[in-house]
Amino acid sequence: MDQPEARERNDKAVAQWVADEFPRIVRETFERKTHYVFLDESGFFLARTVRRTQAPRGKAPVLRAGNRRDKWSATRCTTVSPVPVRPGRYFELLDHNVHGEDVVPFLKGRHRRVDPQTVIWDRNPIHSTSKAVQARVAKHPSVVVEDFPGYAPS
Repeated sequence: MDQPEARERNDKAVAQWVADEFPRIVRETFERKTHYVFLDESGFFLARTVRRTQAPRGKAPVLRAGNRRDKWSATRCTTVSPVPVRPGRYFELLDHNVHGEDVVPFLKGRHRRVDPQTVIWDRNPIHSTSKAVQARVAKHPSVVVEDFPGYAPS
């Protein structure tokens, strides 16, 4: 089933990124002999979602469910080595929303395993405005970061 696209999505910018930016990233990554690191974060709410239920006519349905508001966040990445092309998958679960300070230890762990690297991630503010993330990237010149086009999960 197709998912609706965000209103903010700019199809021309996405097409331009696919045609121009991604080939440049591939070329530069190949020339540097670095690993690709495709990184993203997700959040999961653990509350039950009840859409429909049944009950005898005239009786209100009673749903026994806790009022939990728990959530998990996941930071994960797929890495691809330059030669031979071999993928790796890494993830980390957190019991709170992901912040820039949470991304730094994840990046450190990947940096120990794959170096040098080209990190390709979305335009989430925890990447672009987090002082902790920016300090980590500035401290390691072997790590190059690139952004996916905005609002283009595909």
